[in-house]
Amino acid sequence: RGVPPAISTTIPDPKRYIPETGTKRLRLDQIRVRLRFNLRAMEDPAPAIPLEKLVAHRAWVRRVARALGMLHDREAIEGLIGLTASEDQLCSQSAAEALREISRANLGPNPRQWAAWYAMARSRRRVEWLCDALDSEDFELRLAAVEELARAFGDNLGYFADGPEAERGVAADRWRSEINARPDFEL
Repeated sequence: RGVPPAISTTIPDPKRYIPETGTKRLRLDQIRVRLRFNLRAMEDPAPAIPLEKLVAHRAWVRRVARALGMLHDREAIEGLIGLTASEDQLCSQSAAEALREISRANLGPNPRQWAAWYAMARSRRRVEWLCDALDSEDFELRLAAVEELARAFGDNLGYFADGPEAERGVAADRWRSEINARPDFEL
């Protein structure tokens, strides 16, 4: 389908590596490694390949970014932040959406804001980022965070994303206490 050989061997279609959509069954850690490798390959394309030939591969980059977001791949964050600076708005937006999915923060396709956020958040656990999202003004972020936490713990600890702000704050503090009591717990 017009795919240059140097690209097709290093940037396979991510759908092949997602268990729900492909026939290959791989462990999640294998999927993450392959997707991160593919994202890095697209960040620094081989100079011998004309840029216009890479245009067709932007759809792959977008799918890789989305897949990394769905996998909540923390190790892909720096690559995704770099991708938010892409001149291709769809690639940039896909990277921002992936970062939102991983971090439960919404900074849009702004690489400087994401870099600043990650500089502060890098040393914290992802589960702590989810607790931060419980205080977000964005209902969708709050809802996604509490759903993910509730799945992991089997309880919502009295937190309702659409509840009054004061009640959400008290429940978010319960979540923080629960998370702090489990220093090795990670999502």
